[in-house]
Amino acid sequence: MKRSILSTCVTIILLSGCASFPSDIEPYPHSAAQYETASCTQIANDHNRLMMRVNKISDDMKNTARNDLWQVGAGIVFWPFLFFLGDEDDFKKRELADLTGRIIALEEASNLKNCKLHATSD
Repeated sequence: MKRSILSTCVTIILLSGCASFPSDIEPYPHSAAQYETASCTQIANDHNRLMMRVNKISDDMKNTARNDLWQVGAGIVFWPFLFFLGDEDDFKKRELADLTGRIIALEEASNLKNCKLHATSD
């Protein structure tokens, strides 16, 4: 019984050190008012630029999170792997939260100005 509780606690601690998936990150709030003087073209250009950056960061974070899960799995068999786990994605978490908040604000500004946002191809 004690061993099962201990192993559960160790597993929770190890998984809490893993990198985050992008879908787990809440956007920082930004106001659409900051874009009230921007034209529809400027809003669309900013939106496309930010979306490309969000996609890049999201892909990087997904790869890091998957790698961390593999390392935790390997750590169960060979515990020195656990020393390689770290929370290196803290900056990316903050950047992703900021960018997604700005994208939401751009989309709100676009709706207020009746602008059309077009998806970009990467």
